[in-house]
Amino acid sequence: MSTAKKAICKGGSAPVSKPVLCKSCGITSHPGNACFQRCHHHWHIGKLLDCEVIDMDKLMVSAPLASTALHDDDLFMKIQHLFRSELSKLETNIKELKSHLNCLTVSLDDLKNRVNNLETTYCASQQDLISEMQERIVRSHNIMFFNVEESDSRTEKSAVLNIIQAIRPSDYPDLRIIRLGKSKGRI
Repeated sequence: MSTAKKAICKGGSAPVSKPVLCKSCGITSHPGNACFQRCHHHWHIGKLLDCEVIDMDKLMVSAPLASTALHDDDLFMKIQHLFRSELSKLETNIKELKSHLNCLTVSLDDLKNRVNNLETTYCASQQDLISEMQERIVRSHNIMFFNVEESDSRTEKSAVLNIIQAIRPSDYPDLRIIRLGKSKGRI
């Protein structure tokens, strides 16, 4: 059997088997809220502030701690203030994130429009470029003669053939001769 004295509840003046003890001032109490209120010691959620539930064997051990006791209302107000402060910070962060998301959405829409315009322009430009290259390939074989004298005795085709054969004598089966402008005799 333990020889230690029984702790007496400050709030109810009765012996306590598993007391709650304040290490700084030595007050003991039952672990119930009613006794806490009667002992006029600062407490919160089943404990005296800076206190713990201890066994009778540990009752003689004391380790003084600095007392940071607050009244229940003060503690509640402090917790409520901290909660509201953190909630306000979270709301501010959410608003900033929404604003940033809206900016990113606008930028994304702008980029989508620009990409669509570039793709459309590129396709049209690509088709124009291909058509122009094909036309240049066809025109690269064209020969234009200027100031060819007109004569009534020969046709324009025979005059052009005579000139081409003088430059490079060979057979030109795909030769097409087109006159640009009107002849003097037909005006």
